Amino acid sequence: MGLKNPGSSTIVTSISSGVITATSVAADAIGASELAADAVEEIVDGVWDQGVAGHITTATFGAGVPRHATKSLTFTGAANFGQSTTNAAMFTVTGEVLIVSIAGFCATDLAGVASTVSLGVTSSVALFIAATTATTVDTGLFWVSATPTANGIALPAACKDIIITDNIVIASATQDTTGGVLRIDVFWLPLSSDAALVAA
Repeated sequence: MGLKNPGSSTIVTSISSGVITATSVAADAIGASELAADAVEEIVDGVWDQGVAGHITTATFGAGVPRHATKSLTFTGAANFGQSTTNAAMFTVTGEVLIVSIAGFCATDLAGVASTVSLGVTSSVALFIAATTATTVDTGLFWVSATPTANGIALPAACKDIIITDNIVIASATQDTTGGVLRIDVFWLPLSSDAALVAA
């Protein structure tokens, strides 16, 4: 089908590239009634699918959307991986950060005779989760308190709405934690202009 030239019997069947430009289209010529329903849906989908990183400046709606960071730690008993005299670095924090929520999930049973693990920050290693007997942290359990829990649990107060400036760490104590895998998930918001939280 072609386009009929008004006032003429001529039917336009093709238009050369570059003939129709922005100045050729009147202001407000394309409105809601000219857009197909699926075009509107595509625009909306495109907006919602935008990456968070580019839309979090101060005073924008994106600024209030919690960011998500995750990291898994495989314990070996080596320095920074479960050794009782060193902390395992989980997340590097810059500036002031509000921890909206933080939770652990065990992917593989932890091992280590008499070992305990806690979750906190460098200056307070049990800020979020108190020392927990490592061998009680088994596959499929949520770790949000000193009593790992299956299936589901309400987050305790220590795992939400906490303000920090220090890096987040897992501390093994008493003895080395020699095996197992823990995943830690954090939702956070920036408080200072330079705030950041990334997996270490």
